[in-house]
Amino acid sequence: MPRSQAAPAPAGVIPATNSADARPPEGIHPDAGKDTGALPVPKGYTKEQVALGNRVFHGEIADGTCGGCHGADGKGSPVAPD
Repeated sequence: MPRSQAAPAPAGVIPATNSADARPPEGIHPDAGKDTGALPVPKGYTKEQVALGNRVFHGEIADGTCGGCHGADGKGSPVAPD
């Protein structure tokens, strides 16, 4: 059976390429996502707890990650809720 080919790009559209220089739209700043100052603080919690959670999420606290306590599927575990 012959292989199908992709349709040509519409006029004026530059087709995507597989570039080694591809970057996410937000950039690759080494501190991206580490500033918790603008994050909302849920009722009953503090900015310090949000900052600590962010550090755990990024593996900066005892090499921890969210999945370590909340489970790989995020549905909770005996250690932490979903």
